[in-house]
Amino acid sequence: MTEHSGGHGLPGTYLLHLANLAERWGLDERALFDGTGLTKEGLADPAFEVPLPVANAFAERVRRLTSEPGIGILLGLQTYTSAHGYLGFAVMSAMTLRQAIALTIEYSPIRTTALAFDLKVDGGRAFLLVYERADFGSTRDLVLSALLIGLWQIGNVLLGREIRESTVHLSLPTPDYYKRFQHVRPSVRFGQPEHALVFDAALLDQPLASADPASLRLLSEECDRRLRSLWSRAGLVDRVQRLVIRVEGGLRSLDEVAAVLGMSERTLR
Repeated sequence: MTEHSGGHGLPGTYLLHLANLAERWGLDERALFDGTGLTKEGLADPAFEVPLPVANAFAERVRRLTSEPGIGILLGLQTYTSAHGYLGFAVMSAMTLRQAIALTIEYSPIRTTALAFDLKVDGGRAFLLVYERADFGSTRDLVLSALLIGLWQIGNVLLGREIRESTVHLSLPTPDYYKRFQHVRPSVRFGQPEHALVFDAALLDQPLASADPASLRLLSEECDRRLRSLWSRAGLVDRVQRLVIRVEGGLRSLDEVAAVLGMSERTLR
């Protein structure tokens, strides 16, 4: 996934999954796509990306046509790791959940620059944090609930069991439609300080059943190549040249520049 000039985008495959879900309401392709400038065939192309305003409009259209305001929750529950392309397959090959999350944090820009991730551990709880880097407008609740519930679903697959001791936190007001989903796991808590998937920190070092060191090496190299290509097109070199020199004199260290850019030292190097 690359960033459009002048804005962020989303992979077309994400919208394809939403369209496939909408078909359960009896909506045909014409009803879903007429006048949008999108097609099902186009969205199926792994290289196809949709400008964020177009993606937001399509998501809101689907919500209106299905008359299901909580469709983001349903979308999250049917999320599969493979939907995230090379990054998803790299995550599946990781040795532990901690390593899978580290891959997500580092390489998420190859899927979208509209969202960013971080991991925080506080006592016995781990927080997989999600940050918005773009305006999702009226679809914020749809996008964020689908994303965080989808991450929980992926965690279940990686660990080979349902993570019952987990909660989704959203810094959004509780929507009226959530009353119909209160019995559905994972539990969602609204009005929280941050967007996060909260779970037992002991799970971070659990081995993953799908761990594959050889595949992980190859997939990480491909993710790395795509990330370098993304930053190159975004003028990363020029940004680094400007950042490395302090206004007050002297040079910033590698970790200081990486922190400003929101990437790891390894990726910057």
